[in-house]
Amino acid sequence: AMASSSTSEPLKFAPFSSAVDVSFFQELSSRKLNSWGLSTERQNLQGSFQCARRIGDTPRFIVGRESFHNETTTLTVSDCISPGSLLNVNTIEEFKTYDKVALIKTIGNEILNNISNGKVLNEPEL
Repeated sequence: AMASSSTSEPLKFAPFSSAVDVSFFQELSSRKLNSWGLSTERQNLQGSFQCARRIGDTPRFIVGRESFHNETTTLTVSDCISPGSLLNVNTIEEFKTYDKVALIKTIGNEILNNISNGKVLNEPEL
């Protein structure tokens, strides 16, 4: 949230919304059909966190076609890139039986290890 210079309110956390642009699904479909096939390997991508432009606006986290290309051409000075990965499954059954708790633990341990060993100091995008 943004604090007005005429008030003494401290800067506060503002809940944000997330949005998936239709171009994200178009690019995902293209990659699935033309290069990934049935692969279930993690795929790197990125999203962008867009700060509220005006008081009262909701900050947003967005993924779109550019999320697959590491493009930053649509960013403004107040946007922030958030790297991540996509875990793709091939059937609804795979999705339903995927061990999401184990995934969260694995990713959490990766983050903790990168902090503990100092790797994030050289690669803050981790």
